[in-house]
Amino acid sequence: MWAMLSVFSSACATTRRDRQEGQRGPWSNSVRQSRQRAGIVTSLAGGSRPSYIGAMEYDRPFDGAKVALFLGDDLLVIRRDEGKPIPWPGYLDFPGGGREAGESPVACALRETREETGLILAPADLFWRAWYRAPRRMWFFGARLAERRRDEVRFGDEGQGWAMMPPESYMRDAMAIPHFRDRLQILLDHAAAR
Repeated sequence: MWAMLSVFSSACATTRRDRQEGQRGPWSNSVRQSRQRAGIVTSLAGGSRPSYIGAMEYDRPFDGAKVALFLGDDLLVIRRDEGKPIPWPGYLDFPGGGREAGESPVACALRETREETGLILAPADLFWRAWYRAPRRMWFFGARLAERRRDEVRFGDEGQGWAMMPPESYMRDAMAIPHFRDRLQILLDHAAAR
């Protein structure tokens, strides 16, 4: 089981045991259709470019938040627990989780990231957001920190371990949560269009 982690990132992974880390535009029809199928709510600035931060209010009902967290150019991913009654056991996940009473989407994302990785994010570290209706009502954020912050990761008590991986590797990995692949692609398309 622990050997799986070394396969997807031998240099930057830690486990629970270690604790005692033609161009297609963003508004092409296929991307727009996948957004509609996923129930994504976004807004447009000037009718042509996506505007995620500042354009949407956080008044939508939600159950939790996830963060695609970049440390430098790589994503921090968490291998989900197995043997528990949770969705996607053993799959590669992003920091995040369920909302606590009265929490805002940003507060939920920041708290969950701190609990699961030990990293303290500021609201200004979030550079992208989108709200999804399915499979759960979730806010999905993009955040970026300096690569040197990898040394600050302190893996929490959920999951089997963490690793750093290029976003392209996550997109191709059979153990990546499928709807997170789609959300990450939308985030990457947005970032490329900026």
